Amino acid sequence: MPEQVLTVGDLKRELAKWSDETEIDFGATEARTPLVFYRFKKRGDKLLQIELNEEH
Repeated sequence: MPEQVLTVGDLKRELAKWSDETEIDFGATEARTPLVFYRFKKRGDKLLQIELNEEH
């Protein structure tokens, strides 16, 4: 199966549908450890990485 690419444009279009107060949930690992936002990291001129951590 080909890798699906998510662009900033895709994300902006989806987020525009939601209010500023809407919470975002990143789900959990297979071990049911919640995933939480850590930071945005620039990885190149056209690559933004969204880093998540496991909540302990």
